[in-house]
Amino acid sequence: SKTDPSVIYLGIQENSHSVYKSINGGKTWDRIHYFDHTKSLDIHPTNPNIFVYGDTQQIWLTEDGENFNKSFQSKYPAGPHRTSFSSIVFSPSDPSIVLASIRGKNSESGGELYSSKDGGKSFKELKIKLPNIYVLLFDPNNSNKIFFGADDGVYVTNDFFKSFTKLLNLNGVTSIESSDGDKVLITSVDGIHISYDSGENWIKGEGLKNKRGAITFSRDLAKTSPNIGSKVLLVDDLADSGITLKKSIDWLEHIYGFYLDEPIR
Repeated sequence: SKTDPSVIYLGIQENSHSVYKSINGGKTWDRIHYFDHTKSLDIHPTNPNIFVYGDTQQIWLTEDGENFNKSFQSKYPAGPHRTSFSSIVFSPSDPSIVLASIRGKNSESGGELYSSKDGGKSFKELKIKLPNIYVLLFDPNNSNKIFFGADDGVYVTNDFFKSFTKLLNLNGVTSIESSDGDKVLITSVDGIHISYDSGENWIKGEGLKNKRGAITFSRDLAKTSPNIGSKVLLVDDLADSGITLKKSIDWLEHIYGFYLDEPIR
C-alpha cells in the first residue's frame, strides 16, 4: 500500500490461490480470495483496504481488504493470456477512476480497454482502436494522462484516449513507473529506458542484457509501498526451477548492492 507499507497484496497465477495479503510487511501471509489465475492488480492510492484485481475473465473488488465482489465479467473463456486482464490501475489523482486492459487476441484486433468511474464497482468498454496493451500507468497528477505499454512500444494519451501518441519503439513493454509524471521508467524485452521529460527524450539504461531470458521486471503481480527504503520484494513462480530468480538476486546484489533476506516460502 502506498500509505501503509506494512500492507502487501500478492497475486498468484494459479487456480484456487488468487490473492494473498500481508499486514506485517511480508513476514506472514493469508489467502483472502481464491478463484482464477490473478493477472493484474492495484491498491487504492490512499486506502489500503480497497483493492482490485483482474484474472483471466473477471475483475474483483474488495473495499474492506477481505471480502470480494465481482465488478465485471468479460466475454472471453477462462485461460488464454491474450484475452486475460493484462493491467488494472487506479488514478492516483482521482481514485474513483479505474482502468483495466485486455492485451488482445492478435495484432489485428488490438487491445481492449475498460473504464470505471465508481472506484472499480462497475466497468464499461471504451470502443477505440488500440495496439495490444501490456501495462497501464496514470500520470500521478492528471487522470486524463495515461501512459501505456504495448507489444510495439510506449504510448501516451493526454485526453483520456480521445487520441494517443507513440513515444518510443520497443518490443514487449513489461512495466512503466513514474513518481511525478516527468521521470518515467520503462522496462521491456529491449532493456530499461528512462525519460526525465515525460517521454519527450529517452536514455537507455546499461548493465542489463537486452534479451529474453534475462531479468524481467513487472509491476503487475505484487504491490507494496514505494517508500520502504532499501527493501525489495522479489516474486517468482519457479517455472524454470529458479534460474531467473537466481539471476535477479545476483544482479541486484552485485549491481545495486542489495542485501536480500532469506526467502519466504
